This record gives sequence, C-alpha cells and structure tokens, in this order.
Amino acid sequence: MSFLNPQFLFALSAVAIPIIIHLFHFRRFKTLYFTNVRFLKEIKQETATRSNLKQLLILLSRILTIIFLVLAFAQPFIPAKEDKGSYSKKAVSIFLDNSFSMNTIGEEGTYFDEAKQKAREILNAYPPDTKIQILSNDFEGKQQHLGTKEQALDIIDDLGITSSIRVLSNVISRQKLALSADEAEPVVYLISDFQKTIADLDNIERDSSLSTYFIPVRSKKQHNVFIDSCWFEVPVLQAGHVTKIITKVTNISEEPVNKVRLVLSINEVTKTMNTIDMGANETVLDTLSFTISDTGWQSMSISINDYPIAFDDTYFIAYEVLPSISILAITDKELSVSLSLEDPGIKNESIKYLDALFSSDPYFNYEKNHTDQLNYNAFSGYQLIILNSLKEISSGLASELKKYVEGGGSLMVFPNSDINIESYKQFMFAIQTNYYNNLDIVVTSVEKINIDADIFFDVFDRLPENLDLPVVNKRFVLTKHTKTNEEVLLTFKDNTAFVAKYKFGKGKIYLSAVPLMLEFSNLPTHAIFVPMMYKIAILSSNPQAHSYTMGKNDIIEIANKSNQGDIMFTMKKGDYEFIPEQRARGIKTLLFLHNMINEAGIFEISRSNQEQVQSFAAFNFDRRESDLSVYDMNELKEVEELKGIVVIESLNKNITKILSELNQGKALWKLCIIFALIFIAIEIALIKIM
Repeated sequence: MSFLNPQFLFALSAVAIPIIIHLFHFRRFKTLYFTNVRFLKEIKQETATRSNLKQLLILLSRILTIIFLVLAFAQPFIPAKEDKGSYSKKAVSIFLDNSFSMNTIGEEGTYFDEAKQKAREILNAYPPDTKIQILSNDFEGKQQHLGTKEQALDIIDDLGITSSIRVLSNVISRQKLALSADEAEPVVYLISDFQKTIADLDNIERDSSLSTYFIPVRSKKQHNVFIDSCWFEVPVLQAGHVTKIITKVTNISEEPVNKVRLVLSINEVTKTMNTIDMGANETVLDTLSFTISDTGWQSMSISINDYPIAFDDTYFIAYEVLPSISILAITDKELSVSLSLEDPGIKNESIKYLDALFSSDPYFNYEKNHTDQLNYNAFSGYQLIILNSLKEISSGLASELKKYVEGGGSLMVFPNSDINIESYKQFMFAIQTNYYNNLDIVVTSVEKINIDADIFFDVFDRLPENLDLPVVNKRFVLTKHTKTNEEVLLTFKDNTAFVAKYKFGKGKIYLSAVPLMLEFSNLPTHAIFVPMMYKIAILSSNPQAHSYTMGKNDIIEIANKSNQGDIMFTMKKGDYEFIPEQRARGIKTLLFLHNMINEAGIFEISRSNQEQVQSFAAFNFDRRESDLSVYDMNELKEVEELKGIVVIESLNKNITKILSELNQGKALWKLCIIFALIFIAIEIALIKIM
C-alpha cells in the first residue's frame, strides 16, 4: 500500500491524546455512609469491571477514528500491477473513431455520442495542465498537435461523422508522432467499435515506451445490404448499342432478404430496375441492361434502399462515350500519297489495306502522315497510332511515342521490309517489349489463335477444326524475353509470335512479325485481318469509367487535351466548387484532392477559363465500413499480452474512475472515511448504552 499524501501521516501522533485522557482522567469521590456495606462491596466490584471494559472500548474506538481520519487525508491506495510512473507528467492522445459505423443508434443516442462522452471522461482523469491531442479519421491540421484540455473539449464538441477511414496502425503512428514533440510520458487512447476491416491488430507493434488503451464501444449487431461495386460487361461503350452493367450486391446478415430493388439511373433519369433475392451472408451479381443514347460524358448511379445504414446504398459511375475513334497512320515520306486497291504500279502496297479498312467507316476518324510532318503535340488526340512500314524510328519520334503509350495510348507496329533493326531495338527496349531480330525466309503458317484474348474472345462462336490461318513466306523473328508482359495473339508452329500484345504504363503495344505486304504473308487479305484490326481500334478507345473511392484515390488523372501546362481545372458538384492542386504530366494532368471531397456523387471537371465541362469523376464511399463485423471483448483481450495494450471494458461504467484505478491503483481514502464514521458511531453507542 502507498500514500498519495504521506506528509499527513505525522498527524498519527494525535493518537496520544485519547490515551493521555484515558490515563489521567481522575475522578473526585464523595464518601457516603451506609449501615450495611456488605451488598455495596459486591456492586462496587461488578461496576468497576464494566467501567474498565467500557473505557477501553471507547479508547480503542477513538484511537481507530483518529487513525482512519489521518489515513483518509494521506489517501492510501493499492498500486497498479504495473507501475508506469502514474504520477509523472503525461502527454495524452485520444483517437475518436468517427466513421460511418459509429453512427449506429443505441439506447442513449448514437455510439459516436457515447464515444465522445468517454473522451470527456478521459480528460477528467488528468490534471488541468495535461497536454492533450484529439485525433479523428479526418486527420485535420488542428488535430496534429497537442493542446490544452479546453481546446480538446472544443474539438470533441465539433467532431461529426466522416467518410474517411484510417486503419488503427496508422492512427497509432500518427499519435506517436504528435506525442514525440513533448517530453512528458506518452499515453494513447483509441475509442472505436474496432471493426475487423479497419482494426489491423496484426500490424500494431508492441511499444514498451507507450501506454496504449483500447476502449471498445459495443454496438449492437446489425444487418446491412450494400452495393459493393459495378462494372461494364464490355470494355468499349458505343452510342446506339445495348450495354450491360454488372452490379455486385452483398447481404451482411444472418437472415435472407427478398425483393431488394435495384435502380439504374443515367443523368438522373431512371432507365431500368430489377429485384433480387439474397440469402444470409450472400453476395449476388446482377446484370442491368440499357441502351446508350448519347455520346460524351455521362453520369450513372445504381441504388438500393436499405435502412438504417444507407451510405453504401448508391454506387456512382462516370463514363465517356466517344463519338468516333481517331487513328493516325505514320508512314515514310514515299508512302504518304493516298493509295487505293486499284492503283497500278504500287512500289509498297502496305498503306492501301489500312486505307480500305478505316476510310470507309464513319466511326473511325482516320488520318495518315509521314514522319517529316508530324505534330507531336497532337498525339494525345488519337486513340490509336499505327507505325506502317517505317524503315527506322528516330529518337524524337521514339520519345514521343513512349510518352503517348505510357499515358494510355495504343500503338500498332507493322515493320518495313528493310528495317533498321537497331533503331527498332532501342525503341522497343524503352517500351519494354520484345524486339525484331533476324529475317526468316522459311515458309510457315500461323497455327494457333488466342481466343481468350480480348481481341478475339467475341469474334468466333466456335473455332472449326481445320481453321484457315495466315500463311507466311518470310517474317521478322520476335525475341522471347521472360521479363516482358507479352500476350501472344497469333502463334506460329514453332511457338513464336506472329502478332503479340504488350502493356506499358497505361497503354498497349501490338507488334506484327510481318509488314502489310503480300510478299511477306497473306495477312492483309486474310479474313482475320479485318476483325483483328477493328477490335484493336475499338479497344484503343480506352473508355474512362471514372469511379473513385474516397480516402483511397486522393490523386486522379485526367487528359490534358490542350497539352498546355498552365491550364487550371476546377471541380464542381452542385454549389460546392474548388480548384485542386494540379501538376501537368505531358498529355495528362494530375489532380491532388487532399481530402477536399467528403460527399459521394458525380463531380464535373472543367477548365477554369471555360464553362464547358471536360470530364466527369464519380466518387464513392469506402465499402470497408459496410462490413459491420467487430472484434469482441475476448478477441481484444488476446491482444493485451501479445501487444502490451490495455483493453478497458467500459460498458455502463465511468471512464474517469476506471482510469484512476488503472493509473493510480485502488484508492482507499473513501474506505478510511467510512471506517472513521463507523468508529465514531461505536463510541457514541458505548457512551449511551453501556
């Protein structure tokens, strides 16, 4: 046992006062004469014995009363099991979980209100001069430093529910960073429902220099039906076509739910709906079909109606429907003249096949130019660039093509019959593909077609047994390096690539082993050529379905169609408008949001000097909060010994009292007061009764 105010123990010397009174309490006796004293002697002896016992009991009660009064002022306590310097100066950090799951309504308001009250009770357990940090999921600037108790109370009062989510390991790291600026002993508290999706207990490191307390808020188990994600069935969206969108809906409940209505709206107009039935803890994929009627940027929402947790009932998507696909064919100067299939005396016929394929289709905006007249700044306006029979690739063109592909463009390469292998090799090294090696003049044929590739997967209903594939008279052999991400589309009998696909950055590269010349192969006139090139062009449109997760995607990327670095972009949703931090990256611009978006929905992105909207961006709440599974008290208790964390079970208890016992030990001063009062009552009873 220890004492909070041991200096008061000197008052125990006051015990001598009742002892002295007892020893020197002399009485004056009066002599009385009786005729017969035989009976008086018996009475005297009996009375003296009772009187001595009474005086001793009164003395004992007085001594004990004084002892317990002195002890009460000295404030005795039983120290905590682990002495962590309970009475040294402390710096305290309190994390208040203000995520969506804390908005559950309990018996006395929301569980977030309960958490705020617990935070106030924690403050009451510390002296007024204690430095305090209040931290929430927002990680706001004012929450990054220590302040006074009054400032901490103001922050607690101002806190509200947020869409931001922080895993506990990051929270503790942020708390330690703030407390490291103070020399006082660091103490951290985490008040949360400890959802399993955010409480990454395995990533929390044991730290003996830090006193860590978990205070779980016990929320009742609830069901939740939510839209997890959505995606288009096809990668390319075209006006006038029927399109399907797949929606993933999850039921977090021990009971099935029936007739959940799924509603699809485009530009705030309801297009279609469906109802689904779901079993307990089941995830269902449902498909909604609609016809794309307009080109340009469109806003889409898929929603359900689920009470009381509604933040995850709507999923937003912004997508672009291109009116046409722009294609640029780059040729050498002698091939820049427009040719047709009927032109006689053609020295190199490679260009006429592309002209015949793309010029007649209004959906393709087809252009061709030779290497001496290229406008590199205009590359970002093309979805597909075709290198057709270039003898060599200059360093300037190679550099611009690399930036173009890295930014999301598609590149198709048909070599020249007399290529500069070294210039091609340097360019292909830069874009991390295999490269052309030697010229092989052995006649062979294509043996295999990769129907699992996106280029061919919907071209054939089924492959015939004796499929007619291109015949090759001579070809450039493509090297095979394992470090590339090659996907072979058409394969020769020797297992080398005839046409191969690669990914680089956000773009795609297609390499052909032969030029578009009948001298090399019959590919230009083969039936596979048209669907293959058509699909390459269609898939190069790379439609952007902008759907971001708030808190995860703090940096978004948009096309800078003007290729001007000084253009400023603004983002707007309803009356809320702001200019994000932005940095130009060639044909792209990066927008840094810095947690400026706290509401789900569709945001318009436009240039600050123009009213016309350039693109849309959809933002959705993080679905990690949708899974309401939490760690129970037994699971949290397992963390105590492993991580050195104290778990406080505070249900219907006062945190101030609990912390006093944890930090100071078991206080006994109240018990001393009670005993003092008991012995005073005993003394009074002895005087009155005996």
